[in-house]
Amino acid sequence: MQGKLIKFDVVTLNEFLETPVVLEPRERYSAYSRFCNIYLDPQELASKLCIPGRGFVLNAEGAPWKLLRKDLTTLAQT
Repeated sequence: MQGKLIKFDVVTLNEFLETPVVLEPRERYSAYSRFCNIYLDPQELASKLCIPGRGFVLNAEGAPWKLLRKDLTTLAQT
């Protein structure tokens, strides 16, 4: 479709998916937005998600990059 404006902003996508963002009184950001801005310690993540003695490789930005399913606990796999 040439010449048609297609929006991909948060509001439009949530309306299309019928998943409205509900903010509590005095909240400025959704729970997901707040979660995205939290720094998570990679070692703490590994201790909670991985089988003891196993872990994952971090990329240049410090985010988990190489994570094998076999290294995760059963709960983390599901």
